[in-house]
Amino acid sequence: MKRDMDIVRQILFHLEKKNNLNEFSGYESEEIIYHVSLLEEAGLITQEFYQNMYLNNSFLDGIRITWIGHEFLDAARKDSMWEKAKKACLEKTGSISFEMVKAILVQISKEAVFT
Repeated sequence: MKRDMDIVRQILFHLEKKNNLNEFSGYESEEIIYHVSLLEEAGLITQEFYQNMYLNNSFLDGIRITWIGHEFLDAARKDSMWEKAKKACLEKTGSISFEMVKAILVQISKEAVFT
């Protein structure tokens, strides 16, 4: 399965509002599980309980955003900045890596603050 940074961003937004993924929809269960695992591996979220690989209340509860996750989410909050960062990544590298899009988002934010 391919990583989708838009799903990553949407999961983080949802977790920020609801503090769980019980009502997260719009994607297949397998996509959600895969991206939650990636988010945990990247240190953007932490899970307190991991019962099984099927979406159920046990799996979807006990998830919280880490400090790093909040930092990324704050940098990616504005849609126009998010789209600009994704476009820059794709034009320069042909893909959207987490570290690259994060660095571009930080740079765009700095430019917005200091200009």
